Amino acid sequence: MVINGALGISRRSDDKICIEISDEASGITLVVAEIDPYDFAQLITGLHGVKAPCRVRGLDVVGKTKVRESRRVICPINSYDRKFLESWLKDNCQEEGWILDKYLGSQNSTFSVADGTGLNYAVYRYEDAQ
Repeated sequence: MVINGALGISRRSDDKICIEISDEASGITLVVAEIDPYDFAQLITGLHGVKAPCRVRGLDVVGKTKVRESRRVICPINSYDRKFLESWLKDNCQEEGWILDKYLGSQNSTFSVADGTGLNYAVYRYEDAQ
């Protein structure tokens, strides 16, 4: 299988070098490897086989396309407690076949209405590429 991928290299605040491999279609970061700067220097100057702990995830969606849709709902409770509202979304707005993105931290995620709190959120799923 060949995928369109993206590579990223960054330095964390603890001076570890992170190398990430992402699948562009699904938007998933598949592999995150963490190494110290000395090993990174060895790696980029030609030493092969540098050992590094690697976190692997999302292999079930490699090559699939992420489909994301916006949703809007009125929570019948007047609140701006994000944790409460995220919990309410989880309990009341999960749709079969979709993954609920209950993040409400952006500026337009919540708004006042007469009978409660309006919520803008999203759902997504992964579909086989055409």
